[in-house]
Formats: sequence, C-alpha cells, structure tokens
Amino acid sequence: MLPPVAIVLNRRFRTPTDDGPFPVGASHFSLVAAHALAEAACFAGFILYHRTPGIQTPSLNRSHFLDYPALELNFDFGVKESLLRSTLQSALEQLSPSPPSSRTLDGLPPLLYHQTGVLLPYAPQDRGLVTHHGPFVSDVVRLLGKDRAQGAFRGGREKMIYLEQAQRAGLEVLRSSPGIYALEISAVQEKSLISQGIPTVRVLRAAPPVVVHSSESGEDDPPQQVEEFIDNASKGLLLLTAASRLDDFKNIRDLVDAASRLRGEGLDIFVLIAGDSHDRTTERDALKSRILHSQDEFFLFVERFPRKQMLNVFRRARGIGVFVFSSVFETFGMTPLEALCCGLTTVVPDLPRWIGVAEYIPSHLRFKPGVEGLTELLKCILQNRSLLQEGEWIAEKLRDLVGYRRFQQDLLRAVAIAGSVRSRHPVSPSSAPGRTCTPATHACVRSSKPPRTRSRR
Repeated sequence: MLPPVAIVLNRRFRTPTDDGPFPVGASHFSLVAAHALAEAACFAGFILYHRTPGIQTPSLNRSHFLDYPALELNFDFGVKESLLRSTLQSALEQLSPSPPSSRTLDGLPPLLYHQTGVLLPYAPQDRGLVTHHGPFVSDVVRLLGKDRAQGAFRGGREKMIYLEQAQRAGLEVLRSSPGIYALEISAVQEKSLISQGIPTVRVLRAAPPVVVHSSESGEDDPPQQVEEFIDNASKGLLLLTAASRLDDFKNIRDLVDAASRLRGEGLDIFVLIAGDSHDRTTERDALKSRILHSQDEFFLFVERFPRKQMLNVFRRARGIGVFVFSSVFETFGMTPLEALCCGLTTVVPDLPRWIGVAEYIPSHLRFKPGVEGLTELLKCILQNRSLLQEGEWIAEKLRDLVGYRRFQQDLLRAVAIAGSVRSRHPVSPSSAPGRTCTPATHACVRSSKPPRTRSRR
C-alpha cells in the first residue's frame, strides 16, 4: 500500500511532448518518475511552481503536464510563509484521490516529491522525498572558485546568491525533518548531502532511469545535415557531445581545443556538438570562435536534439565515434550514460568525486582533466580503434545496474519508506516492505577486456 505522490517541479521545465527537447535533465526525469508512479497507481499529479515577482497572495490554477493532472502554483518569496504553506496544503487536497484509493496508505494525503529543495521550507508535511538535480553552489565554488562558478550558473552573481540561499534553507529542513528523505541517482550528491550533515539513513540511492529503446519511426531519424556529417566522418574519427545547455559546466571548449589540435596534426577528426535552443547562440558562437577557418567544415554545431533523435544519433555513431563528456562538474550526467547504453564508446574526465557518471566508466576511458589529457586519450583511441567497439559490451554489462525497472523499484521503495512516517521520529528503511532502499554502491566497469557473458535467452 503506497500513498499517492505529487511531484513538485519548476513550471519552466514543462515540455509540450514526452520526447523533448528538454530544457534540463529534471524535465525528462520527472516524466519518467510520473510514469513509474502512475504504473503503480500512486501518482496524484504535478505541482508546477512559478515565481511571479510582486504577487501578494499565492494562487493555484488547474493545468496539465502532457496527460497528467497538474496545478500551477504562482507565488513570490516575499509572501508570508504561512500563506505559501497553506496554498501547498490546498494543492495536496485538490490532488488527493476522492474517495481515497484502496492503494493509499490509510487515506493519507499525497506525498510531496520535490525535484529541487526550493519549496522544502514551505512544505505542509514533515514527510516527503527530494531529488537534487542541480549542483550545490558551495560544491561548485569549492571546485571552480567564485568567478568561474558565476559564469557556470548562467545568471551571474545574483542567481548564484539566490540559489545558495534557497539550497541552504532546503538543506536545513532536510537535516531537521526525520520524515523527509533524499532520493539521489548520483554518488556525488549522496556524498555531498552526507558531508553537509544529512543522516546517511535518509540519503537513498536509485538506479539511473536510462531508457534507450530503439525507434522505428522515420520522424526520429537525425536531420539530413547530421546524417551526411556522420557518413563523412566514418572515414576518420567522430567526436560528439550533446547537452541541454552549453554552459560552462559542460566545458566544451576543451573538446573543441583538443579536436582542433588533433586536426592541426593532420589527424582525421570530425566534431558534432548539439546543445541549447536554436535562438540561444551566444555559447555556440564563442565555441566557433576558437576554431581555425580552415577547419570549419569539420565541426558541426546544431541545437539540442529531441530525445529519440538523439539516441538514434548515438546508434549511428557506434563503431566510428566517441561521445566526449568534458564537464568539470556534473552531479550525474545522464546523456553520456545514455550514449554508453546505446553502445557508443564514452570518455569522461577522471574526476569521480565531481562527475557522477564516472562510476560507470572504465578507468581506461577516463582522461586527465584538461585539453592535454583529452588529446592524449583520443590519440590512444585513434591508435587502437578496437576501443570503439567497447561501448557495446559495456552497455551489456550495465543492463543489470541501470534502467527504468530498476529505477521504478527504487522509487517505489523510497515512497514506501517516506510514506510510512507518521510522526517526527526517524523511520528505519528496513521497516519498509520489500528490499531495503539504502545507499547503493554500483560496480564500476573496469576491465579492459570484454567480459564473458551467458546468453539471457
């Protein structure tokens, strides 16, 4: 028996289709979570919050997110906490099944599942779940310094200050509320939360919800320009990367500089970079400015792909290309894991403390951070093209560690744990039905040789 769950999400992250393109990773993650909960008959709907500067009284409006029910919550942080808290309570009551479903936990109201800690201080309950998709400002400043961190957050100093204040308030609530659990897919976030005083027992791990089913629809084929570029690159080595946003976190200039250097040495390198919307050109133009005019034809920049189209690009690149993930800080990195699960060899910086997806990448496919380290690894791949085949056997080995069903099991166990809280006393995860949803340690794929696998048929 599970309580119904309401997912709390920033309204800006809503998309018109379930295929994107997605403005941020939390958009797709939230839809996968909603589907997993709906399959278990315990999804109440979305609460889509939107900050409206100057508004005096929070308001709720009926809406939808694709086929799911939703309420839009309009508010400003200047309103009284009690008003915002009571409005969230009203949203929960409106989303509550009536009469209570037999699958709910004694008719309890929906459990809030936050996709950020922004509204945690105003939650009307002291039970719930939260997943932190974005990095903590304090971690980024510690790694990059204040000046570079401001550029990475797209919005400069004011946005960074606002984020840090909101994160601190959310973490304080998480620390002091025994009934609120963090559900993370990233070891980076798990360790950060524990280092900031969140009890280990309340930091749960879930398998990444990677879904890479092939699509037979011709509508999901890559654009002709991309198809022709990939075909032309098959005579050399294709380097590709894809991201929702080409911000400083992605550090794509290292990829551009390394590729430009390799081409300058006479090596047959082609680079495909997808990211940002069509009208967001600032970052693309800055990257293009780093390329010699004589090399322009070997670099292709396109806007971010719809998801199914992106996965088909990864499949087309198998055996002739490498997905290059050059981020300096990434709480997880779902896109490189999706590329790897499509059988595309993927390389990442050797920064397991700051790059969540690194735990799934073999050590010989990690590079020393920076242009020199990336260039060295790409030269190794050019000299040993058998490495281009490794993506497929690594993908096979990852099937038992990641995927939708594993994620759904972990999510429902977390709901059972948080939903069983009736008072302000800690609840041991072992008291929840089924296998304990506790911090997980995923095995790294480190062998340099393909594993022997038995047939699953």
